[in-house]
Amino acid sequence: MEILDLYDVNRKKMNKKIIRGQKPDANEYCLVVGIWITNGKGQLLTTLRAPQKRTYPNLWENTGGMVQSGESSIQGALRELREETGIHTEVSELILLASHIESTAIVDQYLVVKDIPVSDICLQEGETAVAKWVFVQEFVEMITQGLVAEPIADRFKKIKQHLINM
Repeated sequence: MEILDLYDVNRKKMNKKIIRGQKPDANEYCLVVGIWITNGKGQLLTTLRAPQKRTYPNLWENTGGMVQSGESSIQGALRELREETGIHTEVSELILLASHIESTAIVDQYLVVKDIPVSDICLQEGETAVAKWVFVQEFVEMITQGLVAEPIADRFKKIKQHLINM
């Protein structure tokens, strides 16, 4: 059971928590992180959501998830990266690309540049089934084909230009 802190629209932590899966009240937000991993070739690391996932099974995504109670955005990003891929990174390697508000979440999107062979990725059982490197244009085509989880596709649009300019 994951406990999540709630924030107001100004990103001020409220003295209120919810259990993951519960919907926050109006004007309350959970904190969500997305981590876009690129390599020296300009590719993105993508993972396929496990078939047993309740939402968006068998669709591609980037690494990310909910920030747990007591964690900062950066701590949540480091944890999610480690849990979902086995990739360990330092705070100094995280670059904040964007922060925006969705209906029930404040979303922070980070970039990490690392050259890691797919064979070294440790997928989290029940979360991810496959990992692969794709070029940004390939990811755009995957979105067009409906192969990417919808929230991820929407978030990608907000940071796409950052990735293209790398």
